[in-house]
Amino acid sequence: MTAARALLVPLLLPALALTACGEQTSATDAPDPTPTTLVGETSTESPAQPEVTHPSGADDVLLSVTTAGGFTPIEYQQVIRPDLYLLGDGRVVAPSPGADPTGLMLPLEVHEVDEARIAEVLTLAEEAGLLEDDADLEMTGGAMVSDAPTTTLVLTTGEPARTVTTSAYALGEVGTESGRRGDLAEFVAEATDLLTGGSTPTPYEPEQVRLHVADLGSAGGGGQVPTADWPATAPALASFEDCQVVAADLAGDDVLVDTLTGSGWTTFVQDGRRWSVVGAAVLPGESTPCG
Repeated sequence: MTAARALLVPLLLPALALTACGEQTSATDAPDPTPTTLVGETSTESPAQPEVTHPSGADDVLLSVTTAGGFTPIEYQQVIRPDLYLLGDGRVVAPSPGADPTGLMLPLEVHEVDEARIAEVLTLAEEAGLLEDDADLEMTGGAMVSDAPTTTLVLTTGEPARTVTTSAYALGEVGTESGRRGDLAEFVAEATDLLTGGSTPTPYEPEQVRLHVADLGSAGGGGQVPTADWPATAPALASFEDCQVVAADLAGDDVLVDTLTGSGWTTFVQDGRRWSVVGAAVLPGESTPCG
């Protein structure tokens, strides 16, 4: 090899290498659409949060909030219905605004919500820790309250279904709640707003009514409570047990429900005797209304 040729070979090698690289690049100039994450690199994408699953039947009770107990007459306790009652098909039953809680039967109304709203409420419950285990949340800070009611929240979620109950005595009775009691109070307020706010309700028309009947003695036995005649189309009061579930149209059409919701605090007279009669609408999913 001559000296000139020996010098030319080293000079050509880098050029050949560059040409080869250029040909390889042009063959793959389309960008790779698949994003890659290098080892040790942290992805900024958040994983999708799974929704809380739940039963979806018309008789499946997903959420129930009830305030009951305390120093009140037994008849008042017998009339109480849940403050909020969410069913799997999206119906929400709640007391009618302005209803007299001391009447003979509490009128109720029905709202309807979609699946997105149900999911929002159940997610809030999960974030508040209310889907974990049953809990009885005691008062904190040394506060003492007598004869107050207890707030009970019952949630049913999952497949298969699992029910969790959280209760708190005298919730909200002494100032602003904190800790887990505060979480419960906040959730109840938010759930109530989400499930009953912004929709046009319709009256709840029960198929059955739970009646509580007590014989008060002779019709002339005095007492300051007003009296009224028991509907002639209804069965004799003497035939009822202390607690009995009857058809809402027992006395024909809406006679029974209208009599109880429109009477105020009244006792009834039939066959020379005076009777205490209070009622409560039986709700879907209630397996033992008198239990």
